[in-house]
Amino acid sequence: MVDCVVNDISTFLSPPVQRLLVDSREDHLTSSYNGSGSVTSHLTFNWDVVSTNFDTLLEFSDHDGDQQRYRQVCEELWPLIKECGRKVQECVSIPVHLLEWTSSIGDIQHCFTQMQKKKCSIIPLKISLHLSSILEHSLGNVFKLKEKNVPFLLRDLLSSTELMGIFGELPMLVARALLGSPLGFNLRNICWHGFPAPEEICMSLAAALLVLITSFGELLSIADISSIPCRLKIGKNTWACYLPTFESLDFPKLKHNCSEVTAILENVDSIPSTHQSYWTSSFNFLCTGSNGECLLLLLPALEHTLRCAYCSVNECPQRMLVAEQHVLYTTMDEILDQYFMKSESVKTENRLPSLLGNKLMEMLLDMFSSFGGPRIRDKLSHGECILEEIPAIVANHLFCISLLVLLKLGHTTSIDLSTSLFKMEEEYIAKFHSISLLKYEAFTVTDQLKAFHIYFKPDLISSEVLNFQTSLCAQVLKFPNCHQSSDIDSLIESCLKQPVITLFRNKSDLGHISTLRKIVTAVHEACKNCLGALENRQNCLNQHALRSRQRTSFFRMLDFMPSFQVVVKCLVLTVLFQLLILPHMIVNSKFIKSMQQYADNMSSLSCSEKNRWTEMQEKTTCFCLHSVHLLDKTLETNLLQAETLRNLTNQEEQLATVD
Repeated sequence: MVDCVVNDISTFLSPPVQRLLVDSREDHLTSSYNGSGSVTSHLTFNWDVVSTNFDTLLEFSDHDGDQQRYRQVCEELWPLIKECGRKVQECVSIPVHLLEWTSSIGDIQHCFTQMQKKKCSIIPLKISLHLSSILEHSLGNVFKLKEKNVPFLLRDLLSSTELMGIFGELPMLVARALLGSPLGFNLRNICWHGFPAPEEICMSLAAALLVLITSFGELLSIADISSIPCRLKIGKNTWACYLPTFESLDFPKLKHNCSEVTAILENVDSIPSTHQSYWTSSFNFLCTGSNGECLLLLLPALEHTLRCAYCSVNECPQRMLVAEQHVLYTTMDEILDQYFMKSESVKTENRLPSLLGNKLMEMLLDMFSSFGGPRIRDKLSHGECILEEIPAIVANHLFCISLLVLLKLGHTTSIDLSTSLFKMEEEYIAKFHSISLLKYEAFTVTDQLKAFHIYFKPDLISSEVLNFQTSLCAQVLKFPNCHQSSDIDSLIESCLKQPVITLFRNKSDLGHISTLRKIVTAVHEACKNCLGALENRQNCLNQHALRSRQRTSFFRMLDFMPSFQVVVKCLVLTVLFQLLILPHMIVNSKFIKSMQQYADNMSSLSCSEKNRWTEMQEKTTCFCLHSVHLLDKTLETNLLQAETLRNLTNQEEQLATVD
């Protein structure tokens, strides 16, 4: 554990950003122009007035190179920003028709209501987070009108000639100054990466984002653009795919442990005093069932806490602050990476994983980085989530992980909830890593085969398939920690139970794992096709609805099914076996390639449009003969490698015993 106390830091904004976001808002109280007339009663910018009074914005760009002058130009926008705040407070209702282009009318109206009623310091920050994500996603939808791929970075999107052509130069320059330029207010990145204290984001800034949204809606209306593509957002249907995984985890229900959570948040010293309200407000939203709003505040707060720890343990405290244009600030991807980039050419081991522990790192990577996982931070910040449809169990899961981070980094008194959280961490196994998904998919295929049992007749299994099974099982049994039974079902079960390292696997391993997943996917599809064909033809046969040729084809299929079931088990065992040996041995690329080709053929030939059972039988025979040849050819090499692996395993066990 290291000392991650950061309470002595009064702001995490760099001096130029601090001046622009905080100091300048007061400096311009005596400006010759107070912003009057620049915002209409409909909460839209009067672009003629804006152009007249802020013409310097048209003269300078963040690309021109005069960084200091561009910052001054942005500072001069404060009267305009403050006018947005005044108009929002005066406005009775927001013009709904100008929000339709966002497909987020309800969310924006909710923000508008909070602007007028809530006086809590966290609200402007939360609204800025919410509206910036809505703006980013909505502008991306407008960009799709040009039938091009949407730029990933908001900065690139705002600088695009495509949006400039639709909205005009001045509106996009204002948007870039507020949202996307590192030299401007840069609200989206500064807020989403968790840098500002709530007090450093005033309500006028949030109001300016709202006025920008309605102004874009007005410009689209004037241009008679209404049919805007709407990219999919993550809602109930998507979360339904993840829910079984979350429900299988025994995480504490934090709503039932309010006093203990509050005690942790109040006493742990890994939360900067400037950011305390992020955490308490986020937990309040969790307790009231506002799961999306909970995550709006929790994710930036968690990233900021992790960044402070990362910078502390890797001895680069200057990177805790929001960076300038010429220095990229530390992002979540860097924080969770295996390596720490000391400079552009020098990298060392990232010390954060040793501080947090491998299990907690796997939890964080599962939620934020694994491509098979929800990647909730990216999706939420880019406006790809429907806030009200985020399940409570997901918000609870993320808050539990966040509490673990706080407990690992800080010092607090021992309470029952802490014990439960540490137990949860100890038992955790990665859920969304490609290795975990591969093992789950392999299990699904073996489970799927149970439906074939009524068609299984051992005497119909071809000799080639039996030889392949025997040769494969014999080779698997030569390796350490494998089940000592030659029964293929037992070997599959044993391989599924073997723990496999998921943390920081290299690109080569991940490439092989991707290929293995493709094989299992094709096998799963072939099983589904065969089962569907069996049930369909059996029903037709019972109803005497099969013609003579169809009956012959069906009986041919029945004859092939026993061999098919065994070869599927062989494929699953081979995939799992390759997964186990991957960190230690050279993968037989020829064998893997032939497996993938065979699995793809089975998937294709078994589809309802083909049903080519004779050809499937022939290809199975060829594949099994070829596989036995390859297995025998590599057996001697693998045995030598297995002996080396066995010795390494024994040494590790001895060291563990000594420890």
